[in-house]
Amino acid sequence: MAWGAGLLVPVLTALVLVCRVAARRDRIAIAVPAAGVAIGLASTIAFALLLAGVGARMSFVALDAAAWIGLAAAALSVRRRGGPVAPDSASESGWMSAGALALLAATAFAAIVSFVASSGVFPHGEWDAWAQWNLRARFFFLGAADGTWRNAFVPVLAWSHADYPLLVPMSVARLWQYHGSETVLAPIVFGGVMAAATAAAAGLAVARTRGPARGCLAAAVILACPSFVRYSAAQCADIALGFYVLAAFVLWSRAGAGAAPRSRDCLALAGMAAALAGWTKNEGLAAFVIVVALMAIERVRSSGWGGLGDLVPVLAGAAPVLVAVVVFKTALAPPSYFTAEQSLGQAVERLMDLDRMRLVGAALRREVWLTGATIVGVLPFLAVFAAVRGVDPAAPAAARAAVPAMLILLGVYAVAYLVTPKDLAWQLRTSLDRLAIHVLPTLAWAILTVSR
Repeated sequence: MAWGAGLLVPVLTALVLVCRVAARRDRIAIAVPAAGVAIGLASTIAFALLLAGVGARMSFVALDAAAWIGLAAAALSVRRRGGPVAPDSASESGWMSAGALALLAATAFAAIVSFVASSGVFPHGEWDAWAQWNLRARFFFLGAADGTWRNAFVPVLAWSHADYPLLVPMSVARLWQYHGSETVLAPIVFGGVMAAATAAAAGLAVARTRGPARGCLAAAVILACPSFVRYSAAQCADIALGFYVLAAFVLWSRAGAGAAPRSRDCLALAGMAAALAGWTKNEGLAAFVIVVALMAIERVRSSGWGGLGDLVPVLAGAAPVLVAVVVFKTALAPPSYFTAEQSLGQAVERLMDLDRMRLVGAALRREVWLTGATIVGVLPFLAVFAAVRGVDPAAPAAARAAVPAMLILLGVYAVAYLVTPKDLAWQLRTSLDRLAIHVLPTLAWAILTVSR
């Protein structure tokens, strides 16, 4: 399982960095988001090597490993910034923590069984995996040596959404390069790692703020969502997108404010996480804009216009990933069907269609209520929890901003459905349950963090 080294190298580098820059009590809450960011960053390095024409497997692995060794050395050279920080986790009774842990264990067991069973039945994933993500991963892996990987973007494959960014297919192709051949285990494990990281990141971050019982509840809520578990095994990019949106907010919440080096480090990682959402799917580009815009608004409200200086490390962290997105969009990606298959006038006409509005509104309400469940999903549970507990005005600004951010993102999705040139009923039926899990992890973390 040489492909495992492909995952281990960036994760270890991230852990080295976290140990150098994070306060001791914050390390466990930051480690998982930082490791996920490193895994995503690895796909941009692999993309750069592919563009540079590094086709021989041993050359690719050697250069990739050298890049991560260099990053690890740079992390070790950073002056240690950890130190005592004020604790902010709540005290809880022993029975409450034990009950929450039992709930998490039961939910995690059911999710793991479902994941393993689904992966056994569908080892190549569902439609989106083998028709998009793993399809392009095979082009990148098999065509790296002779340059035929560019055939992944020929017009005849326009049906496979060749305009979608490359984090997932590049990650899978990179693991195959480390392994030396294709193996279905690589995309299966990648999907499982991103799903586990999502639940762990939310749970550990909530535990850091609200105590271990609430943290177990946060992770259990995510794992209890049928759509989340299904698409983890389906090897779709939506789980990774949800993770990077969550990671951006969690890292922002641990950064605090001001010019302290520790704050700048977390803000840079938050910016990189938000940009990686845009490197995962087109929808992630909207999430990146929303996250940065709300960061800017929060800093102006709390510190005046001078607070915008905190965005410098955010944008610096995002920059290398955004470069990869721009290069991909300008040099390789075909136009999106939103622009290629309709005129501006047709899009505006669809946007103003009342029947389409009613159809989209009804579908959104249903999905928010169910999120893959049969009777009631986890989002209504979170809403009731917040209503009963009330909002803590001292909750981190990032957590307070996350709920409106996810509502805005759902609004962006609603507009996209309104203007789509595809059959609207078909597109809602085949994609809305996946889009809902983009916002679920962040909502679970935010609501359980801001609630008293």
